[in-house]
Amino acid sequence: MESIELAKQVDDALKAMGISLPPAVAGFIGALISLRFLASMNPIQVWTTLGVGFLAAGYLTPTVLTFFSAPAGGVGFGIGFCAMGLLGGVMGLINQFASDPGSFLSRWTKLGKKDADQ
Repeated sequence: MESIELAKQVDDALKAMGISLPPAVAGFIGALISLRFLASMNPIQVWTTLGVGFLAAGYLTPTVLTFFSAPAGGVGFGIGFCAMGLLGGVMGLINQFASDPGSFLSRWTKLGKKDADQ
C-alpha cells in the first residue's frame, strides 16, 4: 500500500510541474529504445538521454495533441525517441547563431525567399 501512496505523490508532484505522466513514461521508453541506435555513451549520457525523453514527452505531448488527433502514448513515445536528436539540432542552430548572427540570419532569409519564389 505504501508504494501506491508513493506513486500518487509522484504523480501529483509531476502534475504540479506540468508534466503528464502517461506520455512521459512512453517518452522514457522511446528514449530507452533510441539508445540502441545511438553511439556508445557513458552512463551520464545514457541517463541524460532518458531524462530528456521523459521530460520532453511529458511537457510536449499535450501541446502536440492540440494540433493532431493521435494517441497520447504514441506521441509521447515518438517524442521520447527523437528528443535527443531534435535537441542536438536545436543546439546546433543556436551555436551557429551565436558564432555569426549576421550570416545565420542571412542564410535563413534567403531560404524564405527561395520558398516564396517557387
